[in-house]
Amino acid sequence: MVKEGEKIHGYVLKSGVWFDNYVGNSVMDMCGRYHDAVGVYKKMREDSGVKSDEATVVSTLSACTALKSLELGKEIHRYIVEEVGFSLIIGNALVDMYCKCGCLMLARQIFDDMPTKNVICWTSMVSGYVNSSQLDEARELFERSPIRDLVLWTTMINGYVQFSRFDDAMDLFRSMQMQRIKPDKYTLVALLTGCAQLPDLLSLCDLRHPDVKGRKRIHEAASIKLSD
Repeated sequence: MVKEGEKIHGYVLKSGVWFDNYVGNSVMDMCGRYHDAVGVYKKMREDSGVKSDEATVVSTLSACTALKSLELGKEIHRYIVEEVGFSLIIGNALVDMYCKCGCLMLARQIFDDMPTKNVICWTSMVSGYVNSSQLDEARELFERSPIRDLVLWTTMINGYVQFSRFDDAMDLFRSMQMQRIKPDKYTLVALLTGCAQLPDLLSLCDLRHPDVKGRKRIHEAASIKLSD
């Protein structure tokens, strides 16, 4: 199937239908490989003169994020400002790209300027602070978020565990349980990582977990992990 896709790619280049945004975006999706996706974007810009649309810039920003290609990401940002314009999806992609490339100031500037934010944007920004060991800033944003899904809760809990703030992790987990948000395997793995580093954390689970079934799940999972 990949070879067939490459044949079609060659036909696109020769026929000139490359210059259509829809076709170009489809080629980027087919490529899948990030370096190839960036190459497709550059080819579209250099050869066609066709204005890239939202799907094109978001796909390329995702590739920049994976490749940590900050300079190209900034180039696309400038192009968005000059030609495309902002949308919620583009704003999310830019915040995520700058956070994962370590440019938190630029990410926060875009975040603060966004008139509308969804939980994806809040999670990207919180995760960016966590990954830069700025846990207090991450928690401040977490508390401000009007919508907190399981991913956002787990991101903050995992950050506390990652930097050995186990009491904060358990306090947050208790708050999550009190709000009837059911943990998934990723939440439990984050807590179990803390258990492995600090055996007394299991006793904290007993003291602070308001749900007997929840305590049992953590103990059972811990027993499996510690026996591996």
